[in-house]
Amino acid sequence: MRAGHVSTFRASQYIRKNFIRMACRELAASSDDEESDIDIPWIPVYAKSTGLAGKSLEQLKIDRLEEALKKETRQRMRAERAFKATRALLLQERRDHRKKREMWAGEKSSLECKLTQKKKRRQSKTALNCVGDSYGCEDLIVEETGLTSAD
Repeated sequence: MRAGHVSTFRASQYIRKNFIRMACRELAASSDDEESDIDIPWIPVYAKSTGLAGKSLEQLKIDRLEEALKKETRQRMRAERAFKATRALLLQERRDHRKKREMWAGEKSSLECKLTQKKKRRQSKTALNCVGDSYGCEDLIVEETGLTSAD
């Protein structure tokens, strides 16, 4: 659409809105002055085609308010759905991050466990060496396994 041009839909909305305003003014003016009979031939045709036939000014106002309420309700529902979707995404990200943290903690603890096991092995080896040095390696093996070198 080029600048300065209005789509036919927008134009029809504008025409309809202004037409309804004008028709309401005419109806209000005719209700004040009952002697003057306003004869506008296109009002009944337009009213019949748009479903406005036989509606009073009050009914038109009520219809307009109902339409505004429906529009506001739709907007609120859209906003609520968007909020719920955003909240669900944030909660999912939190859950994923928590799982990753637990996984990292698990990996870290398993690494720490492996390191402590290595340290314990080293300590036990040095302890064995110390014991072996003081008693002799064969004596220590016999004490732990019950087997002698002859077996």
